[in-house]
Amino acid sequence: MKLFIAAQNVATHCEFDRGKRDEKAVTVAELKRTVGEKAKVEEELEQMRGRLEEEGKRNAELSSLMGKLWDERRRLSRELSTVQKNLDEEKLAAQRVEGHFNLIEKVGEKYPSLDWSFLGDEGDENEAEQGGV
Repeated sequence: MKLFIAAQNVATHCEFDRGKRDEKAVTVAELKRTVGEKAKVEEELEQMRGRLEEEGKRNAELSSLMGKLWDERRRLSRELSTVQKNLDEEKLAAQRVEGHFNLIEKVGEKYPSLDWSFLGDEGDENEAEQGGV
């Protein structure tokens, strides 16, 4: 009986060892596959890092261009404001001059005997116009 139990124990230990070897074989195969995949993953990671670096450079360029565009926009806006202000001032000056000429005409119509010689050549023209009317 002791011999039977000993044989049974030996068989059990052999089976256990075989199972452990099978597990180790599976584990070794998984490790080899993982090591093989690691190289692929590292290569993909390097490619992604390269792309990320390129995108970072492009984003920096775009950001720089956006800054330049905003500066240009501000400059053009200030320039437009200045031009608009100058144009408004010119319009007001033209309206004032036109108003003065209208006033001179009205005064000339109301008082035709006025001496317009103080205006120089323009006064002579006005006198000719006044006399012709």
